[in-house]
Amino acid sequence: GHYFQIWEPKAAIERQKKSRARLIKKKKSLSSIIFPIQRSYEK
Repeated sequence: GHYFQIWEPKAAIERQKKSRARLIKKKKSLSSIIFPIQRSYEK
């Protein structure tokens, strides 16, 4: 994995951005599932 960062810094940066965006999407979808459940328990 280290070679890509040396030879293709742009590709490595793009890959990091994509993986980060994917993580954020996962977190958002998880929170949209979890928070309504927590609210329903609090009632």
